[in-house]
Amino acid sequence: MLQILRRIGQGGYGLVFQVVNMQNPVQMAAMKTEPVGMLNDDQILKMEVHVLKKLEKSKHACKIYAAGKGDNYYFLIMTLLSKSLCELRKHCPNQRFTLSTSVKLCFQCLEGIEDLHNVGFIHRDIKPSNFAMGRKPSVMRTVFMLDFGLARQYCVRFSINYLIFFNLFNFYF
Repeated sequence: MLQILRRIGQGGYGLVFQVVNMQNPVQMAAMKTEPVGMLNDDQILKMEVHVLKKLEKSKHACKIYAAGKGDNYYFLIMTLLSKSLCELRKHCPNQRFTLSTSVKLCFQCLEGIEDLHNVGFIHRDIKPSNFAMGRKPSVMRTVFMLDFGLARQYCVRFSINYLIFFNLFNFYF
């Protein structure tokens, strides 16, 4: 049994809430909801769940606790995170990270994107608000990638030999 504590986000497709497990009040999570009956109503959250399942071994992806359909909404319960990189940047002097912090954050963001590409998906909505820091002490310095609703699977249609040749061709000419 979950209790909604507060709304923590809103997007074009739905709402995100902070929820607590009533049997164990220490356990907090994020619950993403989308109303039934939207255009492509079940595709956005289904894609999010599908991608997160593929990324279950990535340290840059939230863990899924539950997903399903209520009376008039779809839901996804997942890891609760801290602030997004967009929010954190607003609290920095001149609204900029230091060079050192930028490099460290960039490296982790790229690791997350690489993990996503390694399971055969592209994100299609990369921006600072779709990356957030971990909330628990063990992951406070870990960047998590968010919002896979627009992600799409891709396939490579040509051989690696062609790719190598193509890259060499572009490099020399």
